[in-house]
Amino acid sequence: MADTLFLRKSTDTFEWLRFNGQGQLLSQGNSPLEEIDNAEFAVYVVPGSDILSTSAVVPSRQYRQILQAVPYVVEEKLAVDVEDCFFALGDRDDQGEVLVAVVDLALMRQWSSEIEMFPFNVIAVIAEHSLINAEKANAALLDQGQLHFHLQKEGPVSLPESELSLAAASLEEGESISLWSDGPLPVSVEIQVRELEAAGITVECSETLETSFERLCRGYSGSEINLLQGEFKRQEKSSPSHNIWRSVATLALVGVCLHLLSMIGQGWYLHSKAADFEAETFAIYKATFPSDRNVRDVRRRWNSHLGKKKDTKGEFISLLSRSTRQLEQSRLTVTNINFNESRGDLVLQVLGKQSEDLVEYSQTLTVKGLEAEIGTITQDDGAVRGSVRVRDSS
Repeated sequence: MADTLFLRKSTDTFEWLRFNGQGQLLSQGNSPLEEIDNAEFAVYVVPGSDILSTSAVVPSRQYRQILQAVPYVVEEKLAVDVEDCFFALGDRDDQGEVLVAVVDLALMRQWSSEIEMFPFNVIAVIAEHSLINAEKANAALLDQGQLHFHLQKEGPVSLPESELSLAAASLEEGESISLWSDGPLPVSVEIQVRELEAAGITVECSETLETSFERLCRGYSGSEINLLQGEFKRQEKSSPSHNIWRSVATLALVGVCLHLLSMIGQGWYLHSKAADFEAETFAIYKATFPSDRNVRDVRRRWNSHLGKKKDTKGEFISLLSRSTRQLEQSRLTVTNINFNESRGDLVLQVLGKQSEDLVEYSQTLTVKGLEAEIGTITQDDGAVRGSVRVRDSS
């Protein structure tokens, strides 16, 4: 599987991590854009505090209708006009509601402009808090003064870490929450944890060895709401290897097409020349022998005029021998034989039990290299009479 790069913007640099297809961390850093390790795919992680994650009840299953209805369904949750917002749609939750991410339209355009400058193939823009990936649990992650919070009842949100108590206000006594950090808890957070525990809420604190950003990136599943939708949807850049093979396939296709066109052109040319030669031959013959009529076989008539007729006796014996040799197997009896010297064909009058015998006999002669044509067939006292015209195909 291809490597994936995760990056998010700091003040003047980018914090980034590169994972291989098995989820192993290959490299990381905090550096300017041009010093970031490249990867085949990139995921741009944007501040969760700039994105409202909510849900909307929309009965329709058609994407266009859902997209039109969502802004007005969630309008009461917004502090600005819907015309100034961009709405990205996700899957439906367990209650059948459509998950929605709302971001300021101008800010989304700014992120889109930044992506255009990246030398990476950015396939997704994801909010920080959507990477908590807490599944069925309540969870929170401390991240450089921010608190990425995920409640099963309300969804994900990003707040200052000083608002932990406020974010957990909807939890009831007896419920629990997992709190992760990459170091000791700040004093202000410890105080809020004690307040929650005093209210009967269990807070399970865990200090991780990985950075907060790495923990977020490891939570990426691909099911998060991707903000690259609608007018901001991008075409994925093809990998170099894919481009090479596509070029090879294109060249092969062009080569095959050129070869076929060449064969078609050559066939047309040869057919045209053959027709020209035939017409020229016929014209020469007519000019030489203007009195001849109904000329069909120019070669035979030409040989006849030049005294180059074949030995008709030898031709007759050859045709007779080759034709009668197959009679015994065909269950036919010869009743009459007629040889036409001018045409060079042999007509056999035969007697058999059924017409299929004549057809089979004709096919056998054809296989043996003769031209065989069945003439008239008549029924006579339970027998079949017919004629077979035989000619040397050579």
